[in-house]
Amino acid sequence: MAASFGQIYPELERLRSTGLVELDEEDKGTGSRRAHRLTPAGRVALRQWLVDDAEPHFQYRDEAMLRLFFGDLMAPDDVIAHVRRTRALLEADARRVRTEILPRAHEGARAGRPLTLETAHFGLELTELMAAWYAGLERRLLNPGSEPPD
Repeated sequence: MAASFGQIYPELERLRSTGLVELDEEDKGTGSRRAHRLTPAGRVALRQWLVDDAEPHFQYRDEAMLRLFFGDLMAPDDVIAHVRRTRALLEADARRVRTEILPRAHEGARAGRPLTLETAHFGLELTELMAAWYAGLERRLLNPGSEPPD
């Protein structure tokens, strides 16, 4: 699930007020969509965070899965519609990763940053895995007993 504007912009403001990021004056974005860049102090803070030996925080939020968890409270047709919608969104995300993100990640790899490509591939594989899972769930819901999960 993507971060909301209500999360992003207050955090950007906090980072600006502490001198860790600044508006990118070369970016001519419109309205509130303006690019930011790290300040020298921001680069130091980022490097410190990158090597911090505290356990990384992993949080997975998936509203579609939460709705599915409570799917027994929905009509069967509504569950199927939800599964199809979610699968279609994931497939669209995978296409976007392939056409927009992977080409930029390849550029990063050619510029000496191979981990940009590795993380982009992770995102693509995860999204494709989730789309395939929803496609399988759709088949199982439409044909009960045809393909039991392991």
